[in-house]
Amino acid sequence: NYIWLCWIASAPTGCHDDEDVSCERGEYANLFRWLFLYLPLWTGFNVMAITMYKVYEAVNRTEKATDKYVIFSQVNVRNATTADKKRAAKKNNRKNSRRVAKQCLCF
Repeated sequence: NYIWLCWIASAPTGCHDDEDVSCERGEYANLFRWLFLYLPLWTGFNVMAITMYKVYEAVNRTEKATDKYVIFSQVNVRNATTADKKRAAKKNNRKNSRRVAKQCLCF
């Protein structure tokens, strides 16, 4: 249904499909429809998706860079090995990345 796209349509409607009806205008309506409607629409979607991924990447990179500054409580420090500390830091410090990833998926 091309009624909502009447600004980029042949007249009368469907004249290209019927050989008995001559077109008054719109010889290249499909080309113009793609150039002025679908191309910008899909370009916008792709730019948005790439931008959201870059935001997630930046947050994740920042969280990885701040891992060395994580402060543990005294209880955890006494009983934990270095590997445990790294695992805890990674788990606790990726909260923002997970939140940003969820928000990016919502957009």
